Amino acid sequence: EKEIKPSKEYVHQCKHCLTVYDAKTGEPENDIAAGTAFESLSGDYTCPLCEGPKNDFVKKGKEELGLQAI
Repeated sequence: EKEIKPSKEYVHQCKHCLTVYDAKTGEPENDIAAGTAFESLSGDYTCPLCEGPKNDFVKKGKEELGLQAI
């Protein structure tokens, strides 16, 4: 039998302060609903911690960052 691997999950990480945006949770404190894809955030989205611009976020696999898949 083949082992079924979970599908790879991605997050976007700010390259300045390493804050992670996870579409699964969104940013409720900033009125961004859970399930909102990073790509669909407005172009003027900034990091909630350091205010780095959206284009300074890097797409990373959760396992690269040692984050648990939920």
